[in-house]
Amino acid sequence: MKKLLALVLVIMMLFMTACGKKEDPEQSEPVPSASSVVSYEPVTDTSSDVSESSEVPESSDILESPEIQQSSVIEEEKLPLNVVSFEYSIRYEMSDFYLFYVAKVENPNVLYSVMMPEFSLKVKDKTAKEEEISSGPLCDIAASDTQVFCGACIITTEEIDEVEYTLKPLKETSYALQNDSGVPYAEDLSVSNVEKTGDIKYSAEVTNLSPVKLTSLKASVIYRKDGKLVLVDTKSVDEVAPGETISFTVSSWFSGFDYDDIEVLVTPI
Repeated sequence: MKKLLALVLVIMMLFMTACGKKEDPEQSEPVPSASSVVSYEPVTDTSSDVSESSEVPESSDILESPEIQQSSVIEEEKLPLNVVSFEYSIRYEMSDFYLFYVAKVENPNVLYSVMMPEFSLKVKDKTAKEEEISSGPLCDIAASDTQVFCGACIITTEEIDEVEYTLKPLKETSYALQNDSGVPYAEDLSVSNVEKTGDIKYSAEVTNLSPVKLTSLKASVIYRKDGKLVLVDTKSVDEVAPGETISFTVSSWFSGFDYDDIEVLVTPI
């Protein structure tokens, strides 16, 4: 009897195990956890809609495009001029006080020449009295070039304590593309054969190395003693055609001064 009951129990257990392993059709696939769920957006193939005219240009084509180059030129920042060095001296001559000055001015713009910037001076004496002097516009300065400007002016202040210089703000129209401006570089006016022909008189030659005719020029002789500025003499020079060499002479208006070095240069007016 006990054996019969045990056999019945075994048969029932086997039947229940078989029923528990029957799969639910709705749970046949495993359900991923939240961290492993990946969603995908539908992708539409648009390659067939792209025409040949809408192809993306090569980077080299973009850089070489004239429209792009012109735009970059227009948008380039226009920089003010820099005064690299400035020196002056005072001399009493012919019942007047003369202020002599030499300024080296640099144009930091790579593409633009600067047209006729205005240079002004302010003289202060020991009583803080001020006298403003305008030397008028300087000559045009070519792109990335450095020019030396010099001259003399009469002042009323006797005991000078300080001399200030300024380059007045430039207008937008003061800038011109170098290739279109015709502004010569400083090295285009080459001075040679400097010779002393009198007590305070020097002759020299200037050659126009630029491709344009230069009609307004100024020759200057800068006198120095022990490396310090003594005075400046200037004179107008005739027009010079491209490749032409002409001679000129500069005599001093002043007398009775001592010097041990000179510099002769020719610049546009």
